[in-house]
Amino acid sequence: MVGIVPRAAYAEGYSAACASPTLTITGNPVPAITAGMVVLFQPGTYTSLSAMITGGGIACLAPGAKWTVTTFGVAPVGSIYVRGELDVQTLQALSNGFRLDNEGTVTVNGIIQAAANSQLINDTGGVWHGNGSQTLLGTASLTNRGSIDLAGSLTLAEQSTFTNIGTVTLGAFQNGTLTTNTGNVTVVGSATTSGVFINRCIADFQFGYESEGSTTNEGLILATGGTVGRMGLYISGVYTSTSTGVTSGSDFRIILGGQMTGAGRYRFTGFTSVAGSAIGSPQITFYDVSQTGSQIFDVVTGTVVNVIRAVVPPPNPAILPAGCAAAQSDLNITKTVNAGI
Repeated sequence: MVGIVPRAAYAEGYSAACASPTLTITGNPVPAITAGMVVLFQPGTYTSLSAMITGGGIACLAPGAKWTVTTFGVAPVGSIYVRGELDVQTLQALSNGFRLDNEGTVTVNGIIQAAANSQLINDTGGVWHGNGSQTLLGTASLTNRGSIDLAGSLTLAEQSTFTNIGTVTLGAFQNGTLTTNTGNVTVVGSATTSGVFINRCIADFQFGYESEGSTTNEGLILATGGTVGRMGLYISGVYTSTSTGVTSGSDFRIILGGQMTGAGRYRFTGFTSVAGSAIGSPQITFYDVSQTGSQIFDVVTGTVVNVIRAVVPPPNPAILPAGCAAAQSDLNITKTVNAGI
């Protein structure tokens, strides 16, 4: 299957791929890395205005090696394994078969465009910084077990996939395909799912969240802030919660055609309305902190079935949802949750 690479397939990616280099370098110039070459960068500083990786060549950055690349002369076809540092201005991995596997530090100052079946892997202990936009196209995949901080945006399109098991902070998020989260995702700007978002741990949307496609929540989703009419949680597609799911935020709105289904618990502090449908299966618990009269929602013009009002306490930041990777392994996720939500 093209797309997400199972953990076992890359657990020792650097060790396996870089064990027998065909060339070891200790300084500039960096050669063109072509078919059959495995180039090991020893500790030191390397600079390339126009780097070349073609024909399946492999670059290995040892701990202590820092490679600064302004651009790749052609879209790279091959692999880069990082245990040191890789600093790239712009990365357009539009060719079939590119792989970037990071166990050290990767910084992309401009944009990333990954397509075909390109694999971007940020492994356990890896740190990934981005200042521009990151776009996944084709069957490209991004898998994170470490820490990713993108000041810009992450956009998924076509058949691309994003699997997060670590911690991610995004400036903005446009999920047009498939995202699966068993870690910690924080989005400080706009966030929209027109594809499929599966949350089993913590997703914190600090400028509102629109479920335009399909959202399934088995963990904790926070949705606060936003713009007028798009404050908090805005459901224009299908939003499903299991019995373990908790959704908490400011305003809550299901527009005409939008659907809330399943079970779970909801806690909202602002304006709440249902123009579409809210149908529990078997039952949804909804707590509007600023209740209008005795109503469950402030305004209902749609369909409400199997929804009850009961107190849902603020999320407890000390308790991780059972679906979190951290709840089942030694991965440590620290999350601050606004107890007033």
